[in-house]
Amino acid sequence: MSNRSIIALAILLVAVVGLIAWQVLRPREPSYNGKPLSYWIDQRGKDTTPEEMSAALAAMGGKAVPFLVKRLQWRPSPIIQTLSGWFPTFPPFVSHAQGRSEQRALAAYALGLLGPLAREAIPELEALEATS
Repeated sequence: MSNRSIIALAILLVAVVGLIAWQVLRPREPSYNGKPLSYWIDQRGKDTTPEEMSAALAAMGGKAVPFLVKRLQWRPSPIIQTLSGWFPTFPPFVSHAQGRSEQRALAAYALGLLGPLAREAIPELEALEATS
């Protein structure tokens, strides 16, 4: 085997091991009926009824809170913020910001449905209210 083949094989092996480690170590979203939390939140009003979403959130319980809080904490990257400032009416930037804002609102709604289980999200909700 040539040196190039060995190097290419080593790079491929490192990439595969990294991908496997990432899949194993990343936190998994809680699920209900085989569908992850993001499905239930993102599909609200599309393919699911409010009752189905409430049942899914009730079944996931407190396990859903950290993922919902993470959605509340989303901020556009500094590059996107700068570009949006320069080109405020450029459709991709506008739709990106609107879509993510909607996801934050849906996360807040879902936390409201969880009620007392979502106590740990109160500081994030207050911070979100302060920036609105």
